[in-house]
Amino acid sequence: HADMPAVKIDGNLKMYDNDPVYGDGFLATLGVTFTAVSLQVNALVQFGNTVYNNNNQYYRYWRVEADAKFSPGIPFLTGVGFYGFGGGAFYNMEANLVTRTAPEVGFKYVFKPKKSSWGFKVMATIATLPKFETFNADVSLLAQFTTSGGITKIGFTGDFWLAAKLEERVDSKIKGGVVVEYNFTDKIFYMAALLSVNVPPAITTPSPVGFVMNINGTTNKWYFKAGTPSATNTVRIFGIDLYSYLMFGNDIPVPTGFTPRFANNYYAATGSWPNNGNVGSGGVGTNTATGKGIAAGLGIEFSQNITKNLYKGTCRQWAISGNVMAGAELNLAFMHQTGCIGINGYRASGNIGLYGSVNATITGTSFKNVCDNKSINLFKIQTGAWLTGKFPNPEYVAGALSANIDLFGGLCKISYSQNFQKGTDCSGTAVITADAPQEDEAADLVNKLIQSIAPNSRYNFPITSPVNVRYALVPDRAFDVAENQGDGTIKNRTFKLKVVTTLEVKNTSGAWVVQNILSKANNLGEYQYYMKAVINISNLNKLISPASSVSLVNTNNSSTLISNSGVIKNNMIDNPIPPPPLPNYPNPVPDVVNNLEVNNDYRFIVTATLMELINQSWATARTRTNQAVTETKTVLFRTGPMQIFQANANNQVK
Repeated sequence: HADMPAVKIDGNLKMYDNDPVYGDGFLATLGVTFTAVSLQVNALVQFGNTVYNNNNQYYRYWRVEADAKFSPGIPFLTGVGFYGFGGGAFYNMEANLVTRTAPEVGFKYVFKPKKSSWGFKVMATIATLPKFETFNADVSLLAQFTTSGGITKIGFTGDFWLAAKLEERVDSKIKGGVVVEYNFTDKIFYMAALLSVNVPPAITTPSPVGFVMNINGTTNKWYFKAGTPSATNTVRIFGIDLYSYLMFGNDIPVPTGFTPRFANNYYAATGSWPNNGNVGSGGVGTNTATGKGIAAGLGIEFSQNITKNLYKGTCRQWAISGNVMAGAELNLAFMHQTGCIGINGYRASGNIGLYGSVNATITGTSFKNVCDNKSINLFKIQTGAWLTGKFPNPEYVAGALSANIDLFGGLCKISYSQNFQKGTDCSGTAVITADAPQEDEAADLVNKLIQSIAPNSRYNFPITSPVNVRYALVPDRAFDVAENQGDGTIKNRTFKLKVVTTLEVKNTSGAWVVQNILSKANNLGEYQYYMKAVINISNLNKLISPASSVSLVNTNNSSTLISNSGVIKNNMIDNPIPPPPLPNYPNPVPDVVNNLEVNNDYRFIVTATLMELINQSWATARTRTNQAVTETKTVLFRTGPMQIFQANANNQVK
C-alpha cells in the first residue's frame, strides 16, 4: 500500500499451499491510481494446480483480468461516454454469482477451479458527460464454456453509483447493482437488482431493497419476489419505516398471517399476538412452505424514545422519559390450495392490523450516592386491533380489539378485550406442482422438417446449378429439449435430424436410374446437392506423350493416373517444375458446380426423419398419438424446355 500525492498503489499477494479448493498456487492483485491524470489501472492474475472435484487427479487452472478507468471520457451517446474498458479470461475455472458484502451493493462473480471449463469477461465503465459523478456504472458480460465447445453460462452484471466520484464510490449516498444470468446446464434464468439509499434524515434503506426473478426450466418452477413476508423491503423516511413485499409465481412462500415484524411489534405494544389460531408462533407461520399464486403486503412502523431533564434537586436529577410506538399492516394473498373448494382451488386471504403504545415515567437519579433513586410511572396506554378473512368456499373472518390503560403506577387501570370469529377456517395445503398445458415437442415438428426445395421451376433447369434444400434443423446434430408433461414434471428429450436424399435420371427406356451425389452447406443454411464431374480417361491422352504408358490406380476411393512421364492427380500433371507460390490471402470458397446433362428429366427425393435417443439408441421420434415424425418431398425438373408432343389421326402421340 502506498498513498502519495501523485499516485496511490494497493497490491495483494495470496499464496495457496495444499488448499482443499485451490491446491497450490497464488492470487495477485494490483491497483494503481494516478491522481494527476485521473487514471486508474487494475490487474489480477491467478495460477495454480489442484485435484478439486476431479477424482483426485491434478489439473492446472488460471485466471487473468485487467481494466483501466480514465477521465475525461470518450463520448458515444448524447450525454453519455465511456470512462474505462477491461477484460479477462479463465481456464479450468468456473464463475459463481454472489451478492456483494457491505458497504458494497450489487453482485459479482467469484471463481473456483473446475476441470474442462473456461470463459471470458469483458467490462466497461460508462458515465454521464461532462460530469462523471452524476451517474456512473461498471458493466460486464461473462460467458462460460466447456472444452468441448458448449456454452454453460452467460451473465450480465452492472454496478451503479449516483453523485460519486471514482475514488468515492464506496461512500456514495445512492448505489446499487443488477444482474441477468442464464445457466444453460441447469436451465435456470436469474434476474435481480439491489438499491441502497443513504440520505438521512430524509430517506434511507436499512438494508438494500431489491427484487429477484428465478425461472427453473428443469422443474418448471418460477417466482418473482420483491421482498418476502420474512424479509421485507424497507425504506425509512424521516424516522418512519415503510416496508413491503410482492411475490407471484408457482414457488413462492405461502403467507399464513401477518409478517413476523408486525406480529412481534404488536405483541410488544399490546401483550397479545394478532391471531387467535397461532398464539404460540406469534401470529405467523414459518414461511417454509411454497405454493402457487400472488401475495403482497404493505406496512408502516414508528418507534421513538424520549428523555427530557426536568430539574436538579438537592440529591437527585429528575427527568421524564417515555416511548411512543405505532404501526399498521395490510396484506393480501390469492393462492392455490387443496382441501378447500375456493374458485377452482384458489382462495383469497387478507389481514389488516394496527397497534399503538405510549408510556411515560418520571425518574429521580441520585448523584454522589446521596439518596436513593426514585421512579414514578405516569401512564401507560396500549391498544391494538386486527382483522383477518379468507374466502370463498368456505368463508372465514376473525378479529380482535384490545386496550389497556394504566395511570400513576396502577392507581387507575382500565382493560378492554374483545375478539370474534365466524365461518370455517379452511387453511388447506399449498399446491406447488407447476402444472401447465401438456407439451409435445415431437408433434411441433410434424410436416415442418423440410422447409424448402429448389428448383422451384419445372423446366430449363441449369445443368450447373445444385439442388438446394433448407431444413428446420441441422442434420445429424443432437439437441435437448425440456417438455412439460402437464403435471408439473419436466421430461428432457434428445433429438436429431436424419436426412436421406436421392437424385434419379430418366433413361431412354423411361426407367429412373439413381445417380451418385455429394452435398455441401452454404452460408445461407441451405444444403446443396450436386453430381461430381466424371473423368473421361480417353481425353487424358492429349496430356500424355504417345510413348507414355498409363495405368489407373484406385486408392482411398480416389483415382490416380500413373504414367512413365509423371503422375496425374485430379486432372493435374505433377512435373519437376514447382508450382507458383500460394497467395498470402485466403482463397475464396468456390461455388458448388453441378454436372447434369442437357435435355434430361431428373427426380430429386428427400426424406427427413426426426430421431430420438431412447435407451442409448436412436429411434424414429413419435408424437403422443404415436405418429412417426417423418416427411418426404419429391421434386421433378428437366434440364431443357418442355417437350412438345403431336397427335396423329390414329390418336397416337409422336
